[in-house]
Amino acid sequence: MLYGCAHYGKSLFWYASELLFAFFLTEVGAIPADQMGLVLALGLLASAVTNVVVGSRLSRLLPTAANAGRLQFLGAVASAASMILMFACYWLPDAVRLGGAFAASLAFRLSYALYDIPQNSLLSLATHDERARTNVTAMRYMFSGLAALTIAATLAPLLASGTAADRAILFCKIGAGLSVVAIASAWLLARTVSGATERSLPDVSTRGGRLPFDVRLLIVLMFVVTLAAPTFSKIEPYFAAFVLRDPLLGSGVAMAVAVGMTVAQPFWGLLAQRCSRAVMIVITAAAIVSMAVLFFFAAGIGGGAVLAGALAFGAAGGGIGMAIWAAFADAVARHARGREAWCYALFGASSKLSLLTSGLALGLMLSRIDYRGDDSEMLVGMMVAPPILAGAVCAAVALSWRLTASRRRVPLA
Repeated sequence: MLYGCAHYGKSLFWYASELLFAFFLTEVGAIPADQMGLVLALGLLASAVTNVVVGSRLSRLLPTAANAGRLQFLGAVASAASMILMFACYWLPDAVRLGGAFAASLAFRLSYALYDIPQNSLLSLATHDERARTNVTAMRYMFSGLAALTIAATLAPLLASGTAADRAILFCKIGAGLSVVAIASAWLLARTVSGATERSLPDVSTRGGRLPFDVRLLIVLMFVVTLAAPTFSKIEPYFAAFVLRDPLLGSGVAMAVAVGMTVAQPFWGLLAQRCSRAVMIVITAAAIVSMAVLFFFAAGIGGGAVLAGALAFGAAGGGIGMAIWAAFADAVARHARGREAWCYALFGASSKLSLLTSGLALGLMLSRIDYRGDDSEMLVGMMVAPPILAGAVCAAVALSWRLTASRRRVPLA
């Protein structure tokens, strides 16, 4: 449970960066959309590189649960400071605001790597069998959904009318509140795992070499699936402000996605106990394609229909995320003992590169359409196209993976 609470604290930062950063830069910081995309993309590129560097450096400190706990606490403190700096860049002079926003975004991405990698490594370090990893991963997504729900609840006041200065102050207050929760939960987790009994490690000679095929394949699938829900989330505030034009309904859409992600986890967890990891990925990938199409049509109806579509999309998104994370935790625990930090660093770097790609594409697309006026309806298509594409690719790859392994009689992670 404490791991879930700590993941909740970390996820608050993650969803704030996904849901709020882009909107803050364009609508409060008055930074053009194409420059916003560049700021986010360069920050994510630096984050991906940092993931790889930090992962290689941490390989000697990890894998021990106690060290992972201490490092994720330090990362939480650094992430909190850099997030508040990000929102405070509003008060910089116009001539240096873009540079300040970029510097703060870069600092957040770098510090978040120190927070993210050690805490993620505990999925493999602090569990001993597949059932435990399934349960912990499902719990992660339940608390992740609660974090998304928390951030979504902040959208209504942030989308409401008011001066840019007032909204900037509100952003800073929210950032401070998130920081308190993140630091406190990370500290509690660090204390809990400080006395954990460490598992014996393989000899150093067995810890090098090429990563196993299933680990590499899942890193690729993480890149693909990260094109889906985060792009949907980044466009949500724009969809709420310029399509629905109702702050309460817009906040309700974001909250419905989070509720769907949370309440569906017991179902996905039970299904995961009965299916191989590859089959689970195929099922959840098909679900996210179906629910993205459903949301596209529901968005045109509005009201309760769009809330129902968002709820269903959130449930599907939580399912595919849980399936890939559980499969990866299994693969690392079984085949990459002693290289947990390196594996999770590459896994995280893959997601950051995917976010970089989607962030650049988002900035370019928003800069080329009148999303505040005549072209606002295009936002719906921009929300659902990446999940449909990503789900289709994940389903095809996972199905091929299972069929190939069955022919060769190779067990799947």
